[in-house]
Amino acid sequence: MLKNINYNFLKGKVTLISGPSGGGKSTLINIISGIISTSEGNISILGYNLNSNFKKIRPYISCVWNETSLFSNMSVINNLRFFAFLRGQTLKETDIKINDILHSFGIIHDKNKFVSNLSQGTKRKADLCRALINNCEILLLDEPSTFLDNKSKKTLVKILYKYKEEGKSIIIVSHHASLYSNIIDDIIIMKDGKIIYNQSLEHLIKNTKEFKNAFILKTSDRLLANDILQTLPEIENTYVSQKAVHVYLKEGDGDLSSIINSLGNRGLKIKKIISKEPNLDKLIGEIINGH
Repeated sequence: MLKNINYNFLKGKVTLISGPSGGGKSTLINIISGIISTSEGNISILGYNLNSNFKKIRPYISCVWNETSLFSNMSVINNLRFFAFLRGQTLKETDIKINDILHSFGIIHDKNKFVSNLSQGTKRKADLCRALINNCEILLLDEPSTFLDNKSKKTLVKILYKYKEEGKSIIIVSHHASLYSNIIDDIIIMKDGKIIYNQSLEHLIKNTKEFKNAFILKTSDRLLANDILQTLPEIENTYVSQKAVHVYLKEGDGDLSSIINSLGNRGLKIKKIISKEPNLDKLIGEIINGH
């Protein structure tokens, strides 16, 4: 059950909804899509009240759920044609779009197969194609990367980025926030039916100390570099991975040049310095554990 949900999803933004299982994520997206009715409160989409104007709103929304929405006893291409026909698209323009997006996900050779004969991964790709060919103003995606291989995940993010550039509004429910880190604008974290966190991705990263003062250092001798770094007063912590040293500076002591000089004076060659990228899944987990 959702409690005191009050949120404004902005047009043209990508919003990620994350949180533990049972937190209310799927319930919220089901309500936005009109599948579940609210017992109280109002939902407005594109200026229309959802409860009283669902038929006007429905053509603007495309959804992907945990379970496929495809007909199992129909071929992939006939499924996609059928759902495109419901949106008023002609067969000629539909087939062009279908072939393009099936190529994108690498399943063009499966287009004449019955859905019931597809693997879970191919079913998911076909279902994503169903939702994406409609070019709707609002995309609601519930764990869209489930069953996808790494290449297909990248394809999905690439397509969503294009949708974002076109001004589409995208809401993604996912436990894998890091996959979408390059396209997310806002993050909602839910727990026990409530929104416990609501900020922009930029705000989250800027206010995370770990990524203000952290970098990855590749040197000619990472073990020696780690020993030297641990003696420097501006270093808060380090740890050694298989290929590099991960370095955390004390807050306010961000003089990277003096650290490099200290290593160089001991005969170490600096191969590469990389700013430490945020692990959104870790950050979200910390917020959840703190509530």
